[in-house]
Amino acid sequence: MMKEDEQKIPLADGNVIPWEEHPRIQNIFMKALLTSADNPLANISLVKVPVGCAVSRHLHANEVESVYLLSGKSELVLGDERVSFNAGSVVAIPKGLEHELHNVGEEPVELLAFFTPPLAKQ
Repeated sequence: MMKEDEQKIPLADGNVIPWEEHPRIQNIFMKALLTSADNPLANISLVKVPVGCAVSRHLHANEVESVYLLSGKSELVLGDERVSFNAGSVVAIPKGLEHELHNVGEEPVELLAFFTPPLAKQ
């Protein structure tokens, strides 16, 4: 039982949070695991990119996006550079850098995206 003066610690179970369509990118699905309401310094989302789909080219003017690929095979485009980005890979994408991610494998790509500071809207 939590005492009145104790702080509630945010804990999310990604297995019970439903997938939602990404608000701006068609055919991309996400789960907001921790939001700026949970952590004022960062937010964390689980993202699913179906076979043959892509997270289209975009940038974050104010946030560093750190991505850890949980499963699948993808191609990451950072500015003009294309790199193979597969399960177990991690990257910190600087604010202001245009980037995109293409699922080039035969299974969905799943990744964790961390934004610091948190995205203004989720």
